[in-house]
Amino acid sequence: MDAVVSALLDEGISVLKIGENYYERSVATSNLLYRFFRPGCVVQPTQISEVETIIRVAKSHDVVVTIKNGGHSYTGSSISKEGISLDLSRLNHVIIDMDTETMTLQGGALWGHAYKALVNGSHSGYLVNGGRCHTVGVSGFILRGGSGPFTRSFGMGYDALKEATIVTADARTVIVRDTDRRSTKEGRLF
Repeated sequence: MDAVVSALLDEGISVLKIGENYYERSVATSNLLYRFFRPGCVVQPTQISEVETIIRVAKSHDVVVTIKNGGHSYTGSSISKEGISLDLSRLNHVIIDMDTETMTLQGGALWGHAYKALVNGSHSGYLVNGGRCHTVGVSGFILRGGSGPFTRSFGMGYDALKEATIVTADARTVIVRDTDRRSTKEGRLF
């Protein structure tokens, strides 16, 4: 793991190590079954290019990457016993475009960030088909289907997804849209 940490630092990536306060906050879990899971390090990127670098370094060192999208995972899906914990919690910006009635959320955004943006923008009469709890991560919610309080009225959370920016396992950034033809790589990935 020392070589991985060194390579990440050489690339300008900030690394949190076991025992550091922010490391401990990142790996904390409400499910005590996973309280002893301790990844080798935690990284908290602030831009997509850093995610690409982290994936590239991990792949070159054959190290497991576990993604934490910012929210909680009672099943322990966002924490591991080894490798790199890729904590997206610093990628949490929300942009509301009232002209198109769309909301753009970064991969580490929580539903609390989305709801706060609606309230702070005084967007009365609008809702987001999101999670019941404000600490649920948006990307995890969408990737697992997304069952929330409005599911019966508006469908699953992923039914409202229009576009996603994804960093692939080979460290490429790909944008996929609901309008992509299903016969294309992007369409299949969407």
